[in-house]
Amino acid sequence: MRLIGFLIAALLFTAPVQAQEWKEYSYRDDGFTVHFPGAPKVEDVTYKTMDGTSVKARTYSLEQDSTMLAVTVADFSSLKMSEENAIEQAVKQLISEGEVKVDIPHRIDSTYGRQLTIYGKDGSRSSIAVFYRNNKLYLANGKILPTNSDMASGDGVRFQQTLGWMQ
Repeated sequence: MRLIGFLIAALLFTAPVQAQEWKEYSYRDDGFTVHFPGAPKVEDVTYKTMDGTSVKARTYSLEQDSTMLAVTVADFSSLKMSEENAIEQAVKQLISEGEVKVDIPHRIDSTYGRQLTIYGKDGSRSSIAVFYRNNKLYLANGKILPTNSDMASGDGVRFQQTLGWMQ
C-alpha cells in the first residue's frame, strides 16, 4: 500500500516539473514572445506567398517528442498587401495541406488574426495562429507529428496560444 502512495506522490510531484520546463522567449527584433519547452533554433528563411512572391523570413523552431513547434515571421514591408489579404492568402496556403477542423477569428490584444486546426494528409495535427502586424506575417504552428505516441497531446495548442506581442 505504501508503494502505491509513493507512486502517486511521485507522479504528482513530477507533473509540475514538466510544466515548468516551458519558458517564455522574447524576440524584440520581430516584436513577439512565445513559450517553448526548450531553446529554439533560429533560422533566416524565405517565405513564399500564394502568388509565388518570395520575402525574407525568420523561423524560430523546436522539434521535441515528435512535436514540431515553430513561429515563422515573414517581412511583408516590400509588398503592398493589406492585413486582410495577407492573412487570407496564408490561410488558403495552410488549408491546402490537409483537412480543416477549426477556422475561427482570433485576437491577441487588439491584433486580429485567425486560429486553425488542420489534420494533415500525413497524419499530423496542427494548431496554427496567423497574424499580420507591423508589415509582418506571423505563423505560429504547434504540430503533433504522426510519429507522436500521444496524438491527443495538447502541446501544439498550448504553444500557439502562448504567442504574444512585445510593447
